[in-house]
This record gives sequence, structure tokens and C-alpha cells, in this order.
Amino acid sequence: ALSHSRWISRDFIRLEIYQKLMSRIMDFNDHVKLFKPESASAILWSMTTIFESPHYQQRLDEKDLGQVRRLLFDLFHKIGPLLLVEKLDSLDSSRAMWAMSKAAYTLDTGIFDHLASKLGDQIQSREVPVQHVAQSLWACAKISSWEDPLVDQIGRAHV
Repeated sequence: ALSHSRWISRDFIRLEIYQKLMSRIMDFNDHVKLFKPESASAILWSMTTIFESPHYQQRLDEKDLGQVRRLLFDLFHKIGPLLLVEKLDSLDSSRAMWAMSKAAYTLDTGIFDHLASKLGDQIQSREVPVQHVAQSLWACAKISSWEDPLVDQIGRAHV
């Protein structure tokens, strides 16, 4: 398996590629509702991982970072509701929570709260891998610490 840092090679991550990929996902409009919750979680985690990588962020100026962050928030807004299901694997819950926290996406905290509640139920009722619990605890601590004017601006645009 390729390590995370090797997969995000210096030649792969360019603003144009990221934007095209993000736009392509967003263009699925009618097909987005056909995504499985597991796919939504994986997409949010992957796109956030790319966006938040120092290698990627070093290549963008402040204007481009803001533009790409808005695209990422649009993606969360569009496919996040797919995570509002009764049964979601602890891996999918924890990585969606991680992505929301890492990206400082606090516009739809109801989704985050739903994931945290369902994961809490899973922890009480059966064994959940420690990594998923730890990742979720980190996400809960991180999401509560975000206060970002850009988040407020983007939030007003979606209301």
C-alpha cells in the first residue's frame, strides 16, 4: 500500500485537478442522492485530506485557498445529508467526523451531532476499534474549537 504522503505527490495535486474533480462530483446533481453513505464519507474524507495537506496548501495563494475551501464546503453541504442514516459503520462515521472537523465545517452541525450520537450508541452496544473512537474524540474536540469568519460567510450564502 502506498503511504499517504507518497500518494499525494508533488505532481498530482494541482489546483486545476482538484477543482475539476470537485466540480465533477458536484455536477452529479441527480446522481449525488444515489451515493451510498459510505461513499459520501469516503469522498469527504479524501477531499479534505487533500485540501488540508501542507504540500497542497503551500502551492496556493490566499485567494485560491479560499476558493477551494468554498468548493469543499459546497461538497459537504451537498453530500453531507447522505450521512443522516440509522446505520453507518464506525469507520465511516469517524472519518466523516474527522473530515468535518479538519475542514472546520460547522455549517451543518446537526450532521456531526447525528454521527457522534450514532457512534456513541455503537460504542455502548458493541466493540468499536480504538482508532475510530480516538479519531472521533479528536473530531469532537476540534469541531468545538472552530470560530472562523469564512465559515460564517459561506454559511450565510447557504441559508
